Amino acid sequence: MGITVVDKINASNTGFKAEFVNSATGGQKNIKISTTTGTNITVTGTAEAGVFGVANATETAATAVASIERAAFANQFNDLRKQIDQLSKGSSFNGKNLLNGDSIEVVFNEKLGSERSNLTISGTKFDAAGLGIAEAQNSFTSTGDIEAAITNLTNALSTVRTQS
Repeated sequence: MGITVVDKINASNTGFKAEFVNSATGGQKNIKISTTTGTNITVTGTAEAGVFGVANATETAATAVASIERAAFANQFNDLRKQIDQLSKGSSFNGKNLLNGDSIEVVFNEKLGSERSNLTISGTKFDAAGLGIAEAQNSFTSTGDIEAAITNLTNALSTVRTQS
């Protein structure tokens, strides 16, 4: 079959990816071009040359699909944040919740004063806010929003590891 336009786009390593997709009307194959960076793609042409056979074409192959997908990911991210909050709030024993900042005192003997042996264990706020996991910003419309969320998650994981 040889090298196709799709092969050339994918080999260009310029932040674009391409694939063949079936058209909605039947056997004709279309090329779907999208970005790997979340930016818009603008396709332009002139009356003489045309773009993909359309004279005077200027189209923005918008990030509509990518925006919808990113918004869905942002919603999933926020749902997971809520689950972290629910786990933190639901992790109590005998009315004390170390993951919600409560403290407990463990008594080793029942003596009084300086003879008493005990240990106080201080809890930590391990809900989403306490871990520094902010809500998804701007429905993840930019790569920077996603990278900020990844940084928050990495820092939260480090925090959990230091407490174990």
